[in-house]
Parts: sequence; C-alpha cells; structure tokens
Amino acid sequence: EFKKNNIDCIITLDSGTRDVNEIAYARSLGMDVIVCDHHEPSETLPDASIINPKLMTSQYPFKELAGVGVTYKLCLAVLLSYTKYYDKYIIVIALSHDSILYKVINRGRAIAHGSVSSIQEIKHLLKQYTGAILFNYDVPDTALSQHGMHYNIRDFVDELSPIHEMIKGDIKDLFPSPVDYATMLLFKIQYQQSKKISQFIQDMLPLVALGTIADMMPLIDENRIIVSNGISYFDKTNHCGLKVIREYIAKTINSDTIGWDISPLLNTPGRFGKTKLAADFLLEKKPSKVKELLQEIIQLNRERKTIIQALVSKFSNDDSNESHALRVICSDEIPDGLTGIIANRLADQLLQPVLVISDKPDAEIIKGSGRSRNNFDFFTSVSKYEHLFEKLGGHNHAFGFSIKKENIPILLKELNHTLCCEATENDIPEYDYELPVEDITFELLEELKLFEPYGIGHKPFIFLSKNCTISQYFIINGKHCKLIINGSIKLEAMAWNSADKYNDILTQKIPVDILFTVKANEFNGLISPLLIIENLYPSQDLK
Repeated sequence: EFKKNNIDCIITLDSGTRDVNEIAYARSLGMDVIVCDHHEPSETLPDASIINPKLMTSQYPFKELAGVGVTYKLCLAVLLSYTKYYDKYIIVIALSHDSILYKVINRGRAIAHGSVSSIQEIKHLLKQYTGAILFNYDVPDTALSQHGMHYNIRDFVDELSPIHEMIKGDIKDLFPSPVDYATMLLFKIQYQQSKKISQFIQDMLPLVALGTIADMMPLIDENRIIVSNGISYFDKTNHCGLKVIREYIAKTINSDTIGWDISPLLNTPGRFGKTKLAADFLLEKKPSKVKELLQEIIQLNRERKTIIQALVSKFSNDDSNESHALRVICSDEIPDGLTGIIANRLADQLLQPVLVISDKPDAEIIKGSGRSRNNFDFFTSVSKYEHLFEKLGGHNHAFGFSIKKENIPILLKELNHTLCCEATENDIPEYDYELPVEDITFELLEELKLFEPYGIGHKPFIFLSKNCTISQYFIINGKHCKLIINGSIKLEAMAWNSADKYNDILTQKIPVDILFTVKANEFNGLISPLLIIENLYPSQDLK
C-alpha cells in the first residue's frame, strides 16, 4: 500500500528491531527503512538504519530510553541539523587543576576529547580542525581571543537569563568534569537560540514524559531528567490535546497523576483496536474537536475499567496453578488488547510472574503478555525459548508475544522449570526508614516532593511506623481497607485489595506496626498526607 502511494521511506517508531521479514519485504520493494526503537534486539537485525540504544554497537551511554524518548532524540537531532554551527567543528575547553580539558563537537556529538597542559596545544587543535569554533568556559589567556571564532560561554549570561544560575557553577560539581559541564552549557545555548528547538522542547517534552511513564521505563538517569522537565512543562505546552486533558484531570501533575490517570486513559483506544481515536486526539488542533474526542475516550475507558475489574477479580482468585513459580491465565474471555494491563494488575496483586493469553478458539496463533515485579528480569527468562514464539518483544518486566497454540504446553513446562530454579519476587518489602506517625506532617509532604518523580527504578520511600493506634477502619467495595490512624494529625491510610488479609488484625483493635509509603491526597482543593500500606502486623510480630 505504501509503495502504491509512492512512499519510498518508512520510519518505524517503538518497533522494528525484531521485524526482520517485514523490513526485508519493504526493502525488496525498493523502500528505505529507518528503525527508531528501544526494544531488545535479537541476534539477527533487519536491513535498515537502526536507531536503538540497546544495540551492541550503540555508543549511546543510557540504554533505558523509552521508544518515545528515542523518537524525541531523532526529532531533536533533525532540528539541531538546521542550527548555525551544526556542520562546524566546535572545540569546548575548560580548566581543571593544572590542565586544560577539551571536547571536539561535530554534528551534535563529541568526536574527540582529552586534556593538554598548554595554550599552544589548544592552538594546535584549532589548526587540526579547519574552521573550528572555540568555546571557552574559564581558561584565562588573552592569546585565545585572537582566534577568529572565539566565544566565552560566560558572555551569554545576559542574553540567556535562564542559564544564569548554571553559569555561576552551583551545579558544576554534579558533572564528571568541567568540560562536560561546559558542553552542557554549549548545547543549552544552541537550543535556546533556536526558537524552533525551544518551542519543540516545551511542547513535546510533556508527551515524552507521558510516554516514558506509560511504558514503565525506569525513572533513573536521563529518563529522570526527561520526566522531571516534561512534568514542569505540562502547564506551559501549546499542545492542544495535553491542554484539554490537563483541564479534565484537574490535579497536580506528577508521575502518579500521569501513571494512574492520564496514561491509562490515552492507552484505552489501543486496547480496543481503536488506535486512530488516540492518534486523532493527539494530532487534532481544534479545542472543540479535541474535547469531543476526549469524551469518546472517557466513555471507552469506563467500559475498559468494568471489563478489567471483572476479569482481574475472577482470575486473581484462580489458584489452579498456585504451586508453580508462574501464574498463567489463558482464556477466550480476555480481549487481545487487554492482556498487558490484566497481567500488570495480577503481577501487582500476586507478586509473582504472570502470563496472560487471549485464547481465540478458532485461531492457530494467539497473543499474550507477560509481567513481573521487583527486580526479576522475566523477559530474559522467556527469551531462552524464543524459538517457540512467532513474535516476542519487550523489556525486562513487560513484554508481548504471539505464539502457536501447540507450543504453549511446551513453553509452560520449560518456563516453570526455569523459574523454579531462579529467584523471582521478593517476600515482605524491606523499609528505608523508621518514622514515628507523629512525624508524618504537611511539611513531610513538601520534603518528599524533592525526591520526585517516582516510578520504576525509583520507588517512593517505604517507612516503618511502630505501635500505631487505629481509631477507625472501613471496608470499601468489599476489598479495600481505609484506616484512620492517630498521629500529630488524623492520618488516612489505604490498603488496596487487602480486606481479607487484614480483617482479623483490624477487628482485634490492637497496636500495629505498618510498612507504608506517603503520597499527597488531593480532595476538593485540599492536600493532605495519605499512607499507602505495604504491610501491616500486630506490633509484637514485626521484627
């Protein structure tokens, strides 16, 4: 179809690394293919230009970018290619003790770096790279100013006021070396001097943050920077869809809001095979039309919640294979598009690896998803049996697959044997700090904000409070526990899906020790601490 429409280049986003046959077909039609992806590669790579930090040949220092993160980098690189000095050699120099550190930048990346002991050697570098531009951070020598294209990064302070505090050096110690710090300033100057790049970052970074959280990528290293800045731009973006959904959510935007409210909503159309609805919502520029599309998505999301609640409730009580290290749900009741989210919920509840398979009665090949929790790398365990799958792709804790029905018994036998020999999930969660309930205050909420964003790889702190007095408790929807705990203020606590687990302890009305995280609870414009219970014991039992 693409070929008939005279399309001669395909760019795959968040896919393609393992699509060897499909890309070979496109190439046979004379089409070029650029793969922009982040999934784990197999031994055989497609015949394409591949942008993927997980390739063995990739020199990109951070391997855990989301697919949307890699796409963002590609778009940023295209925009950067239009900047004034993109094709020039830029030599960045900075003083470090008794030596001068340098980096040679060309086309947005460092092609050489090192240290020299004298200005003469810097001059030799300038001759080596014809037409080079010199960016000096703090090397004191007037001789350098004679170079035709010489800039002192500090000269940009007044022009680029947002960088002012950075150039003072307050955060310089966070970088591996002064020249790394100076290089960051150089790129920031380039970005801010280009209105197109500045606007692109402001409008798109919230989407990149949203996609990174939705894809359950670890919020460490560069992802942490992307998400933190993306959240800060949520109220500044000109993206019509994000502005409308921001108005609808009407909460403080943080990683929790994105993970629990926004991303499930926008993922819903795809779960029902209606990806065009989500795409139209994100691409439409008329606010009135965007609001109409959002209402369609909201209605679909209500249906999704009803279906998922019923299926998770049904299958979480299915203990037919509880002796195995793996929980497997294979049912024709489960739609293809919901296997991932159901597996996710069950892994959260059961604290063990879960496979959820949509078993279509008349299909030879069926689809499914796998999920795990904590630090267990489920995908690597499953990848040992890649030959049994038609398709397999994903990340350490989350993956999707298609498989012939006849191969399922073989897979489950091998996988159960493998998982029984491996450590999978942790038992009782450990805690980070002991915290008396009297110290849980509004001030603590403000202090915990400093550690945001929270997510995979950077979980909220787990606290232990001993000898807590529960003044009241309520069972909600027959499965959740809401507790009122006496502290310096009345504290609310929630124990999700734990009514049966804690009912006996709570009816005894005895002091308890609680393992919990703390989050901000917003209600009617008021914010208060809310304890999310990880575990609860009679006080004398917890060691």
